[in-house]
Amino acid sequence: MEYTRRYLMDGLHNLRDLGGYTVPGGVTRFGVLLRSDLPRHLTEDDGARFAALGIRHTLDLRDVDESESMPDELALLDGVSYRQIAMKKVPRAVARNRPGGLSAFDDAFFWGDEYVRMLEDNRPWAKECAEFLAAAEGTVLFHCFTGKDRTGILAALILGVCGVSPEDIAADYSVSQIYLRPVYRWMRENIPDFAARKENAPFFSTAGENILAVCDHLGNEYGGAERFLRECGAGADTLDALRRRMIKKA
Repeated sequence: MEYTRRYLMDGLHNLRDLGGYTVPGGVTRFGVLLRSDLPRHLTEDDGARFAALGIRHTLDLRDVDESESMPDELALLDGVSYRQIAMKKVPRAVARNRPGGLSAFDDAFFWGDEYVRMLEDNRPWAKECAEFLAAAEGTVLFHCFTGKDRTGILAALILGVCGVSPEDIAADYSVSQIYLRPVYRWMRENIPDFAARKENAPFFSTAGENILAVCDHLGNEYGGAERFLRECGAGADTLDALRRRMIKKA
Protein backbone atom coordinates (compact mmCIF):
# COMPACT_ATOMS: atom_id res chain seq x y z
CA MET A 1 0.00 0.00 0.00
CA GLU A 2 1.44 3.37 -0.98
CA TYR A 3 2.01 5.84 1.84
CA THR A 4 -0.02 9.02 1.61
CA ARG A 5 -1.34 11.76 3.89
CA ARG A 6 -4.83 10.29 4.35
CA TYR A 7 -5.82 6.62 4.15
CA LEU A 8 -9.34 5.59 3.17
CA MET A 9 -10.92 2.85 5.28
CA ASP A 10 -14.46 1.52 5.66
CA GLY A 11 -14.39 1.66 9.48
CA LEU A 12 -12.34 4.85 9.94
CA HIS A 13 -12.85 8.40 8.74
CA ASN A 14 -9.98 10.42 10.19
CA LEU A 15 -6.93 8.23 9.54
CA ARG A 16 -3.89 10.27 8.59
CA ASP A 17 -0.10 9.96 8.42
CA LEU A 18 2.25 12.37 10.18
CA GLY A 19 4.69 12.05 7.29
CA GLY A 20 5.51 14.64 4.67
CA TYR A 21 6.04 17.74 6.80
CA THR A 22 9.12 19.87 6.23
CA VAL A 23 11.46 20.22 9.23
CA PRO A 24 14.93 21.74 9.59
CA GLY A 25 17.25 19.51 7.59
CA GLY A 26 14.64 17.08 6.33
CA VAL A 27 11.05 15.90 6.26
CA THR A 28 8.91 13.72 8.53
CA ARG A 29 8.74 10.10 7.42
CA PHE A 30 5.61 8.42 6.14
CA GLY A 31 4.60 5.10 7.63
CA VAL A 32 5.94 5.69 11.15
CA LEU A 33 3.15 7.38 13.13
CA LEU A 34 -0.51 7.53 12.11
CA ARG A 35 -3.34 9.34 13.88
CA SER A 36 -7.01 8.42 13.68
CA ASP A 37 -10.45 8.20 15.17
CA LEU A 38 -11.44 5.01 16.98
CA PRO A 39 -10.95 1.89 14.82
CA ARG A 40 -14.42 0.33 14.93
CA HIS A 41 -16.65 -1.51 12.47
CA LEU A 42 -13.54 -2.56 10.57
CA THR A 43 -14.16 -4.67 7.49
CA GLU A 44 -12.10 -7.52 6.09
CA ASP A 45 -10.80 -5.09 3.48
CA ASP A 46 -9.71 -2.73 6.26
CA GLY A 47 -7.73 -5.55 7.84
CA ALA A 48 -5.90 -6.11 4.57
CA ARG A 49 -5.23 -2.39 4.23
CA PHE A 50 -3.80 -2.16 7.74
CA ALA A 51 -1.62 -5.18 7.08
CA ALA A 52 -0.30 -3.49 3.94
CA LEU A 53 0.52 -0.39 5.99
CA GLY A 54 2.54 -2.52 8.38
CA ILE A 55 0.71 -1.43 11.54
CA ARG A 56 2.37 -3.08 14.55
CA HIS A 57 0.95 -1.10 17.48
CA THR A 58 -2.29 0.67 18.33
CA LEU A 59 -2.06 3.30 21.09
CA ASP A 60 -5.39 4.08 22.75
CA LEU A 61 -5.53 7.48 24.49
CA ARG A 62 -9.03 6.95 25.94
CA ASP A 63 -9.85 5.91 29.49
CA VAL A 64 -10.89 2.42 30.53
CA ASP A 65 -14.61 3.19 30.59
CA GLU A 66 -14.46 4.29 26.97
CA SER A 67 -12.29 1.42 25.79
CA GLU A 68 -14.46 -1.20 27.51
CA SER A 69 -17.70 0.14 26.03
CA MET A 70 -16.23 0.60 22.53
CA PRO A 71 -13.11 -1.58 22.05
CA ASP A 72 -10.31 -0.80 19.66
CA GLU A 73 -10.88 -3.31 16.86
CA LEU A 74 -7.43 -2.80 15.41
CA ALA A 75 -6.09 -4.70 18.42
CA LEU A 76 -7.96 -7.79 17.16
CA LEU A 77 -5.86 -8.03 14.01
CA ASP A 78 -2.96 -10.47 13.84
CA GLY A 79 0.40 -8.92 14.56
CA VAL A 80 -0.98 -5.74 16.17
CA SER A 81 -0.23 -5.07 19.85
CA TYR A 82 -2.48 -2.89 22.00
CA ARG A 83 -1.28 -0.22 24.42
CA GLN A 84 -3.45 2.12 26.44
CA ILE A 85 -2.06 5.37 27.83
CA ALA A 86 -5.14 7.18 29.01
CA MET A 87 -5.20 10.95 29.32
CA LYS A 88 -6.42 11.66 32.84
CA LYS A 89 -8.43 14.57 34.18
CA VAL A 90 -10.32 15.12 30.94
CA PRO A 91 -13.66 16.80 31.78
CA ARG A 92 -16.54 15.72 29.60
CA ALA A 93 -16.99 18.23 26.84
CA VAL A 94 -20.75 18.33 27.37
CA ALA A 95 -20.44 19.00 31.12
CA ARG A 96 -20.33 22.37 32.82
CA ASN A 97 -17.81 21.49 35.53
CA ARG A 98 -15.13 23.77 34.08
CA PRO A 99 -14.09 27.38 34.69
CA GLY A 100 -16.96 29.68 33.78
CA GLY A 101 -19.42 26.79 33.65
CA LEU A 102 -19.14 26.53 29.87
CA SER A 103 -19.67 23.36 27.90
CA ALA A 104 -18.30 22.72 24.45
CA PHE A 105 -21.73 23.53 23.02
CA ASP A 106 -21.71 27.10 24.33
CA ASP A 107 -20.73 29.73 21.78
CA ALA A 108 -18.11 31.21 24.13
CA PHE A 109 -16.29 27.89 24.60
CA PHE A 110 -12.75 27.81 23.16
CA TRP A 111 -10.97 24.50 22.66
CA GLY A 112 -7.58 26.20 22.84
CA ASP A 113 -8.03 27.06 26.52
CA GLU A 114 -9.30 23.55 27.20
CA TYR A 115 -6.36 21.94 25.41
CA VAL A 116 -3.86 23.93 27.45
CA ARG A 117 -5.54 22.77 30.66
CA MET A 118 -5.61 19.18 29.41
CA LEU A 119 -1.91 19.36 28.53
CA GLU A 120 -0.82 20.84 31.85
CA ASP A 121 -2.95 18.37 33.83
CA ASN A 122 -1.41 15.40 32.02
CA ARG A 123 2.35 15.72 32.17
CA PRO A 124 2.92 12.04 33.12
CA TRP A 125 0.75 11.08 30.13
CA ALA A 126 2.82 13.22 27.78
CA LYS A 127 6.05 11.66 29.06
CA GLU A 128 4.75 8.10 28.79
CA CYS A 129 3.45 8.65 25.26
CA ALA A 130 6.75 10.12 24.11
CA GLU A 131 8.69 7.22 25.59
CA PHE A 132 6.42 4.62 24.02
CA LEU A 133 6.46 6.21 20.56
CA ALA A 134 10.23 6.65 20.65
CA ALA A 135 10.87 3.01 21.57
CA ALA A 136 8.19 1.28 19.49
CA GLU A 137 9.33 -0.83 16.55
CA GLY A 138 7.29 -0.56 13.38
CA THR A 139 4.32 1.61 12.53
CA VAL A 140 2.15 2.96 15.36
CA LEU A 141 -1.42 4.22 15.08
CA PHE A 142 -2.60 6.41 17.96
CA HIS A 143 -6.18 7.47 18.54
CA CYS A 144 -8.88 8.62 20.93
CA PHE A 145 -12.57 8.57 19.89
CA THR A 146 -12.86 11.22 17.20
CA GLY A 147 -9.11 11.62 16.72
CA LYS A 148 -9.18 15.39 17.12
CA ASP A 149 -8.67 16.44 20.77
CA ARG A 150 -6.43 14.07 22.75
CA THR A 151 -5.01 12.79 19.49
CA GLY A 152 -4.52 16.36 18.26
CA ILE A 153 -2.60 17.36 21.38
CA LEU A 154 -0.26 14.38 21.07
CA ALA A 155 0.26 15.01 17.36
CA ALA A 156 1.14 18.65 18.12
CA LEU A 157 3.75 17.53 20.66
CA ILE A 158 5.32 14.99 18.30
CA LEU A 159 5.41 17.34 15.33
CA GLY A 160 6.68 20.15 17.53
CA VAL A 161 9.58 18.05 18.81
CA CYS A 162 10.46 17.26 15.19
CA GLY A 163 10.53 20.95 14.29
CA VAL A 164 7.34 21.15 12.23
CA SER A 165 6.07 24.73 12.01
CA PRO A 166 3.01 25.82 14.02
CA GLU A 167 1.26 26.59 10.73
CA ASP A 168 1.71 23.00 9.52
CA ILE A 169 0.68 21.64 12.92
CA ALA A 170 -2.50 23.72 12.67
CA ALA A 171 -3.12 22.54 9.11
CA ASP A 172 -2.72 18.91 10.19
CA TYR A 173 -5.18 19.44 13.05
CA SER A 174 -7.80 21.46 11.23
CA VAL A 175 -8.79 18.93 8.53
CA SER A 176 -10.40 16.65 11.13
CA GLN A 177 -13.63 18.65 11.12
CA ILE A 178 -14.24 17.79 7.45
CA TYR A 179 -13.28 14.14 7.69
CA LEU A 180 -15.36 13.62 10.84
CA ARG A 181 -18.69 14.65 9.35
CA PRO A 182 -19.97 11.02 9.24
CA VAL A 183 -18.83 10.49 12.85
CA TYR A 184 -20.58 13.65 14.02
CA ARG A 185 -23.75 12.53 12.25
CA TRP A 186 -23.56 9.17 14.05
CA MET A 187 -23.04 10.96 17.38
CA ARG A 188 -26.11 13.17 16.87
CA GLU A 189 -28.20 10.12 15.93
CA ASN A 190 -27.00 7.78 18.70
CA ILE A 191 -25.81 9.82 21.72
CA PRO A 192 -28.60 11.70 23.55
CA ASP A 193 -26.32 14.56 24.65
CA PHE A 194 -25.60 15.36 21.01
CA ALA A 195 -29.04 14.87 19.49
CA ALA A 196 -30.14 18.50 19.33
CA ARG A 197 -26.75 20.17 19.04
CA LYS A 198 -26.00 22.73 16.36
CA GLU A 199 -23.63 21.53 13.67
CA ASN A 200 -21.54 24.66 14.13
CA ALA A 201 -21.18 24.26 17.92
CA PRO A 202 -17.60 24.67 19.17
CA PHE A 203 -17.48 20.98 20.13
CA PHE A 204 -17.30 19.98 16.47
CA SER A 205 -14.71 22.60 15.50
CA THR A 206 -11.12 21.93 14.61
CA ALA A 207 -10.30 25.52 13.74
CA GLY A 208 -6.56 26.07 13.50
CA GLU A 209 -6.71 28.59 16.36
CA ASN A 210 -7.54 25.74 18.75
CA ILE A 211 -4.19 23.99 18.40
CA LEU A 212 -2.25 27.20 17.73
CA ALA A 213 -3.15 28.13 21.31
CA VAL A 214 -1.26 25.02 22.41
CA CYS A 215 1.72 25.87 20.19
CA ASP A 216 1.75 29.43 21.58
CA HIS A 217 1.57 28.14 25.15
CA LEU A 218 4.43 25.71 24.59
CA GLY A 219 6.54 28.40 22.97
CA ASN A 220 5.82 31.17 25.44
CA GLU A 221 5.99 29.11 28.64
CA TYR A 222 8.67 26.53 27.79
CA GLY A 223 10.43 27.55 24.62
CA GLY A 224 8.80 24.75 22.65
CA ALA A 225 7.48 21.18 22.78
CA GLU A 226 10.89 19.66 23.53
CA ARG A 227 11.43 21.75 26.65
CA PHE A 228 7.91 20.96 27.81
CA LEU A 229 8.49 17.21 27.44
CA ARG A 230 11.84 17.50 29.20
CA GLU A 231 10.07 19.17 32.13
CA CYS A 232 7.55 16.31 32.05
CA GLY A 233 10.47 13.92 32.63
CA ALA A 234 11.21 12.70 29.11
CA GLY A 235 14.95 12.30 28.62
CA ALA A 236 17.01 13.84 25.85
CA ASP A 237 17.74 10.31 24.57
CA THR A 238 14.01 9.65 24.26
CA LEU A 239 13.37 12.78 22.22
CA ASP A 240 16.43 12.14 20.05
CA ALA A 241 15.16 8.62 19.37
CA LEU A 242 11.73 9.98 18.48
CA ARG A 243 13.29 12.38 15.98
CA ARG A 244 15.43 9.62 14.48
CA ARG A 245 12.30 7.56 13.90
CA MET A 246 10.34 10.44 12.48
CA ILE A 247 12.78 12.52 10.43
CA LYS A 248 14.26 11.65 7.06
CA LYS A 249 17.35 13.74 6.46
CA ALA A 250 17.42 15.81 3.28
